[in-house]
Amino acid sequence: MAELLDSIGDGFMTFDFDWRLAYCNRAAEAHYGLRRDEAIGNVAWSLPQLGADGEMRTFLERAMTSRTEVEAEADSELRPGVWFHLRAFPIEDGLAVTFRDITERRARARREREQAARLELALATSGYGDWRWDVASDTVDMSARAAELVGISQGAAPGRMALLQNVHVDDRDGALQATERALQDHTPYEAEYRIIRPSDGAERWIRVLARIEFGDDERPVGMLGVLADITEAKLEDARIRADRTRLAQSESRQRLLINELNHRVKNTLATIQSLARQTLRDGVPAIEARERLTDRLLALSTAHNVLTRENWESADLDDIAREAVRPYDDPEAPRIRIEGPRARLAPHVALAVSMALHELATNAQKYGALSAPRGHVALHWTTSPTPGAVDLEWRESGGPPVATPSSRGFGSRLISGLTAELGAPAAIDYARGGVVCRLRAPVA
Repeated sequence: MAELLDSIGDGFMTFDFDWRLAYCNRAAEAHYGLRRDEAIGNVAWSLPQLGADGEMRTFLERAMTSRTEVEAEADSELRPGVWFHLRAFPIEDGLAVTFRDITERRARARREREQAARLELALATSGYGDWRWDVASDTVDMSARAAELVGISQGAAPGRMALLQNVHVDDRDGALQATERALQDHTPYEAEYRIIRPSDGAERWIRVLARIEFGDDERPVGMLGVLADITEAKLEDARIRADRTRLAQSESRQRLLINELNHRVKNTLATIQSLARQTLRDGVPAIEARERLTDRLLALSTAHNVLTRENWESADLDDIAREAVRPYDDPEAPRIRIEGPRARLAPHVALAVSMALHELATNAQKYGALSAPRGHVALHWTTSPTPGAVDLEWRESGGPPVATPSSRGFGSRLISGLTAELGAPAAIDYARGGVVCRLRAPVA
């Protein structure tokens, strides 16, 4: 037994009821600087080395008096800065005491506490809270910051599945699968999901990072991690994405508008060029040509005004018709009657119909029904048997007798232009009682 006690690193001593030293092992001998053959049998407090250790004496006297086992940690008076774990227990002949140097253990524990404090401070500063899940007990221990972020009471230590119930129902399966995957594959856990915070019912975004802890058998025994509220970051990301989407849509609309503007300008220039060719043909006096061109450009402008009010998407046929013939009618005593069901025309169709009505009205004013005091024009349209179209009819009455022209002129040019532009039939009947023009126009 003596050899065994000498082999251990802990100090071991025994005393009889009169405080005579009965035994000490080599570790105790070295600690107090004793020689066993000289010290054994002497009263402990008579030995200078033991008598000077007041902390030890107080501890031993308490154990001897109470006859119970006593433990304590104490700073050695003989070796300042060195800490021992003391354990005294009664034996049959007196008292035994063991003491172990725990200086390094205490220093390590102090460093760990300092590191934990620094970590807690760093987490608090960064907005993160830390937590640990124990697999065996299925409890999640959270720091004060983590508990605050997820809206539970500190120290509640809920189970994993209980916490999962606070996850938004749409994100719950993903959060659970991420945990199971980390446990199965022994990989770090990382997830972002929404929670409904029990403390106030608020919906918040949480980011969770964790690593698996393993036991001696390499099986997962828990998870150690941190979490943070990333709601504001998520909202900012959403705002950025929305801004980018709006910017892309704005740029797309701008490109569309530019392309549409280019298209309209080209079409308008082509229309003006066509009007100029028809107006300035050979044989037309310059003054008359200038007046005709001016009238036609004004008619084109009027049609553009109607389309502009409608954002150039389509135009109401009734608006187009009334604006086209307005300069040739008398609002006090109307001579042009317009009627027909509601119909909308695409921009290029609206322009073609407007210019055709302008030419018909101009011709009627100069040579037809509108040149006579009792002349009238009936303009009406009906839904065409051809799907997606209307049939228009311009019918003059009460004017001078009409004769079919002997050469290609106004009517021929009008019909060929309308047929090409509308992609539908158009015809003029030079009936003796008045000109009748029929055309078919596709509706928007």
